[in-house]
Amino acid sequence: MVKMLLVDTLDVYSVSDGMPIRRARVLIRCLEFGYRVAEDGGVSRHPDDIGEEAEELLGRNVGFLFL
Repeated sequence: MVKMLLVDTLDVYSVSDGMPIRRARVLIRCLEFGYRVAEDGGVSRHPDDIGEEAEELLGRNVGFLFL
């Protein structure tokens, strides 16, 4: 159930929706969920891929704060 909610939430917060921090927060929750659940029940993406996307989203958004 939690896995389905996380995947659906990632669909809502797409990369082009203008809410990168919210998407990054959901990606980090996916990492938490994958850590606590057995390998076969976790999120289907590799944790490195999830972390890289979250880092890229947060890095891009932080740049706007200093302009």
